[in-house]
Amino acid sequence: MMELKKLSDCFPTGTFTGFLASMTDAPWASGDHAASDDDIDRLDVLYVFQHSGDKYVVPLMKMFLDENGQLTDTTLAEAANMALALWGKKWANLWEVQNAEYDPIENYRMNEKETTTPTGTETTTDAMTGTDTTRTQGTAANNETETSVYGFNSANPVPASVTSQKSDYSAGTTFGHTNTNTKTFTNRKTERELERSGNIGVTTSQQMLQSSIELQRWNFWLQVFEDLDTTFCLDCY
Repeated sequence: MMELKKLSDCFPTGTFTGFLASMTDAPWASGDHAASDDDIDRLDVLYVFQHSGDKYVVPLMKMFLDENGQLTDTTLAEAANMALALWGKKWANLWEVQNAEYDPIENYRMNEKETTTPTGTETTTDAMTGTDTTRTQGTAANNETETSVYGFNSANPVPASVTSQKSDYSAGTTFGHTNTNTKTFTNRKTERELERSGNIGVTTSQQMLQSSIELQRWNFWLQVFEDLDTTFCLDCY
């Protein structure tokens, strides 16, 4: 008759290297929500010596034991990799649920993003008009030029002609100009983002809070322990 062996007997006396610590590719081993080494060590102890240590291992487990009937670092890693092959994807999905951040009374969220790239021509006209009030009419604007000649053997000049010039500055001169600019544009990108969230009314806030409480009662690690038991332990004690 085959001797039944308990899970706790598979680990060297005085030392402990657990399944969880050997699963270096597990979802809790890396990433933003990675568990600390100390937490993993405590969970290992909890799994083997409290949760499942008294359970008998399946015959498959014995292929990982050495001549002393215990796991080595190498065979423990092989057993851990077998568990990851069976449960790794499920654990990864549940790990995201375990660490998800959410509003317990929100059951609706939609993000809508719209991008447009219009093409066309844009014309702008700048016009300026006004009145010049700085110019005035006055005598200061008159200019006279006198031309004189000297007679033979005379020391005194005799006026010959006078030329008069007058500049007439009119006040209130109106001025103005118009400037027109035309621009052609293509691929003028416009983005608009709209977010909606809240409760759409199919479930009351109290019901959603109750569901959140039930989720908090669920424990990720106990699920992992149950999956490991399915792989390495018998159902009976």
